[in-house]
Amino acid sequence: MLSASLSDVATSEGNVRRIKWTREVEDLLGRSFSGSKTSEPEWGVHWTMGPEWASDLDNPARVALSILLHGLALAAKVPESTMLGVHGTGDKLAAFALVQELKRAPAATPAMEALRIMRSFAARALCCRLPPGWKDKALFKRGDAVTAIMGALHAKHANRPHLYLSMIAADPMRQGQGHGGRLIRAVLRVADAAGLPIYLECGGERLKGLYAHFGFELVGDAPLEMKGDVDGWPTHPIVYYAMIRPPQSTAAAAK
Repeated sequence: MLSASLSDVATSEGNVRRIKWTREVEDLLGRSFSGSKTSEPEWGVHWTMGPEWASDLDNPARVALSILLHGLALAAKVPESTMLGVHGTGDKLAAFALVQELKRAPAATPAMEALRIMRSFAARALCCRLPPGWKDKALFKRGDAVTAIMGALHAKHANRPHLYLSMIAADPMRQGQGHGGRLIRAVLRVADAAGLPIYLECGGERLKGLYAHFGFELVGDAPLEMKGDVDGWPTHPIVYYAMIRPPQSTAAAAK
């Protein structure tokens, strides 16, 4: 979680605000990462979904599963994170980011995070908020595999003080309007003020190029794969990239 002073730096411009975890955040994240006919999915999520859900990105059941998975991820991460948001027309959330200030890469699955996930899952079950497909064991095995791959990349490439940009997403209906860029620049301001590098993982060439535009450098990669997975899945290699943006001086960052 960012200190009060660094949070002030993040929200100093670009209509960036600190926000709280709400269903609106879950919905935006789930829809953004699920993808659609007009927007690319987050490739780690696409791989996790598996072949059953791959053919129709606009399938409401696929989107609902994505919202569930990311709601559980938020339950794990939010208490130690700062959430930043940008709002669009009608004060609707247009994009959000989840940022952590870390002394080192975290353990693979901290016990407290696992407990939060179980509590959140149980609460959703009691409220009948589990979508069709939630019993797909392969889906959750792939989810665990993605977590392990991300954890290994994180430990190898950022096991020192840094900012971790663990999630960033824009509403698919508002992509291309600069909302995500405002959040990235907010995190850059924080990193430069704190003198810390920023670490993130991403999937796909488009996102790798996007982050390179903001000064992130490729430091490692790993294929998304799982022993015993369905034959022929994925249909093409999917790679996760580890990227770091070194801190810059205030003068350099302003250019």
